[in-house]
Amino acid sequence: MTGTTTQIMLDLADLLGGVSNEEARAARSRLGRMSMAVACFALGCGGAALLFAAAQTWCFAIPPLVALCALVAEPK
Repeated sequence: MTGTTTQIMLDLADLLGGVSNEEARAARSRLGRMSMAVACFALGCGGAALLFAAAQTWCFAIPPLVALCALVAEPK
């Protein structure tokens, strides 16, 4: 996320500072994609925090159970 947030800030600075139309179009496109990635990351962090608040340390049992299910369901 460090690179993503850095690029978002660079694109915002470019747009505020004034760039050519082509560069502005590329910056807006990149800004939209990267902002969505940061928003999804933040939602995932919030969901994990809520899961931890509800399940405490039992939430750490979920990843190994998912991995076990994947191994069992793996086609031979």
